[in-house]
Amino acid sequence: MQSISAVLFAAFQLLFIYTFSVSAQILDSDTNVKVVPIYFKPDLPASQATALIKKGLLEYDTFLNKGIFKSLLSRADDIQGKGCFGVIDAENNFNCLSYSDVPYQIKSEEFIVYLNDKGGVLNLDYVGTPGTHGDGEIQVSVISQIPKGPIPQLQKPIVLVDNKVPEPEVEKSFLQKYGWYFAPILILILMGGGGGE
Repeated sequence: MQSISAVLFAAFQLLFIYTFSVSAQILDSDTNVKVVPIYFKPDLPASQATALIKKGLLEYDTFLNKGIFKSLLSRADDIQGKGCFGVIDAENNFNCLSYSDVPYQIKSEEFIVYLNDKGGVLNLDYVGTPGTHGDGEIQVSVISQIPKGPIPQLQKPIVLVDNKVPEPEVEKSFLQKYGWYFAPILILILMGGGGGE
């Protein structure tokens, strides 16, 4: 009986380890994986300014466009209220990338990460859904190529038969444009004349 319980215990341990290793190790390639700490700066008056709060580590693969977020805060001491999510740049300055209102009770959280050409974080969006029955997991969406807008089709210049481009028309003066509106009024004034005595 003791051997069966030991086997079952070992099987559950393997299942537990496998589930967490699969969910935590989405990123298995080593050269494309980048880890970036994500900070939160509360929106407080200057007199109550606090230090940056390290929300967690964002680990993403630039090739697979997948990522995971490892939170460094427990649910009890997690952040709330209005503030800014961002990263620290090379000059050790905080770059605010997403100004958000973090609800008191969170059902689900998601970070949408936009990457630049070199694989660095270009922009970051945070979405927190209020609610009480969340699983505590933070989803990560990685967008490596931001779609470009449509290219306008410009008109080509008109080419005449003898391969000359026509010259644009010269702008008319105010009197040339609207002078014919004044002609009937002027004719009525001239024909009306003065009263006959």
